Amino acid sequence: MPSRARTFVRDDRETELEVDYEVRGGSEPSGMFGPPEHYDPGEPPEVTVTGAWLLADANNPDAPEVELTDAERERFEQEVIEDPETWEPDYPDHDYDD
Repeated sequence: MPSRARTFVRDDRETELEVDYEVRGGSEPSGMFGPPEHYDPGEPPEVTVTGAWLLADANNPDAPEVELTDAERERFEQEVIEDPETWEPDYPDHDYDD
């Protein structure tokens, strides 16, 4: 699974981090109507933070890693989920022409 990077501002609203993360799963709603067995409401992807550094140190291999607080981690994950252009589902697109 390829790792991705995204800029994130800490809760202090000043400190910028570069956060590496992975995205697994996730699906769009089926868009089908009718009986429940024909409808899939979709599900959000699973976001896993794999590392974080001060943005200014992002290209320094010796830079110390920064720990996100639980609240920051949750906010980061939510930001990624709400911005689908920053993640690609790991399932193939299907074209149903029925």
